[in-house]
Amino acid sequence: MAGNDAKRGITIEVFTGGPTDRQGSVPLAVGTYQIGGQRSWYGADSYIIWGNVCNASGCPEWQAQPQSGTGTVTITTLTKTSAAGTFSATLVPEAISGATGSVVMTDGVFSITF
Repeated sequence: MAGNDAKRGITIEVFTGGPTDRQGSVPLAVGTYQIGGQRSWYGADSYIIWGNVCNASGCPEWQAQPQSGTGTVTITTLTKTSAAGTFSATLVPEAISGATGSVVMTDGVFSITF
């Protein structure tokens, strides 16, 4: 899922199957998903990316992904047409983007329709 306003954007992607599910065959379900930890050998890792909209000074970006930052995404409601839940994370700066310092997100809430 992704969202943005005039100043910032966020992207959250959750892979449910873990390192043994190379084909992505495990369906999304209600539950808590970990962000961070060891990188999977096939590349389907969960992550959170947050950053400012690009401007003259660059595109600063912070993230939690394997081996960098930590977090959780909890899906509390899931139907064929919607999902809702919460998230929290400690994001680390993507050095090449010009970002500095960590960003701590608490009490994040999402409700999406697909």
